[in-house]
Amino acid sequence: MKLEVGDVLFSMTHGNPISELFSKVMGSPWSHSAICFGELNNETALLETNDYCVNINFFQRYVEDKNVSVHVLRRPGGLSHVERKKVQEQGRPLIGQLYGYLQLPILALRRLFKLRFRNFSRQGLVCCHVIGYSYQGIFSPMGEIKPESFDTQELYQMLVDAKWEVVFDKKSSLAA
Repeated sequence: MKLEVGDVLFSMTHGNPISELFSKVMGSPWSHSAICFGELNNETALLETNDYCVNINFFQRYVEDKNVSVHVLRRPGGLSHVERKKVQEQGRPLIGQLYGYLQLPILALRRLFKLRFRNFSRQGLVCCHVIGYSYQGIFSPMGEIKPESFDTQELYQMLVDAKWEVVFDKKSSLAA
């Protein structure tokens, strides 16, 4: 499977307490998201957050891990060459930014109490915000709201509502 720049990956690491907590709080089958950023050393590179910061990781890691369920969506027709370059240009400055630990409780409060307020913490980024910033000015629903204003499940729902196509789907051997 060849991913294209701008494809959005959603994942869930089954058996991982942190992933399971994120998934439960968000009311989502997904605990993490990433965006395809291109090819690096003949591997599909993803722009995503890890425990510390925004960085580059590789799609193959998700494919090979039997504990991870993966779902990848693509905008119908894909992105134009100009849009792909813009995703990369907007995502590149995010590399190295700190992980937004303070944003997590705010997102949890929004989700648990069904409140619709903007995340007021600007300290660092969480996974779905990396995608939001990379897509600003390219995909209408994300460009109309601040990336700190949605969580992974809300991002997933935006893409599903916009009829994004499933281009890869893998279930973990541990998935219920």
